[in-house]
Amino acid sequence: MSLKIRWKLLLSYLLLSVLANLAVFFYLNSYLKNFLITSAESNLQRDLNVIKNYILLIDPYPSSGKAMEEIANRLGPQLGSRLTIINQDGIVLGDSGSTREDLRKMSNQAERVEVQQALTKGYGKLIKQTAGATEPLLYVAIP
Repeated sequence: MSLKIRWKLLLSYLLLSVLANLAVFFYLNSYLKNFLITSAESNLQRDLNVIKNYILLIDPYPSSGKAMEEIANRLGPQLGSRLTIINQDGIVLGDSGSTREDLRKMSNQAERVEVQQALTKGYGKLIKQTAGATEPLLYVAIP
């Protein structure tokens, strides 16, 4: 076998190997991304249901923000997530990422996509890029 044919065969095998590795990389990247999002979503949904049951034990019809503000400020950091508690009208009662003054300034949350989904379907989620974040954020809501 001549040297020229060997180089052609070697290069073709190398090219096939690179293409196969790229295909595996992109498949695994997509699979792992979906797996991590699904896992995070499941964990958040579980955590929210625990928080909801806790809130309902304390105040079945939460209307004042003081208790909800305290719950958000205590549980949000423990969960490693931002926790926002709103009433049925969309008014923010507590938010682990905001001060009391900021709560009063926050816009009504009733029209948010994930909130509307939660009210109609029992669970809502939205993945979106925000101005301050380097990665898209997962927003989850339950009624």
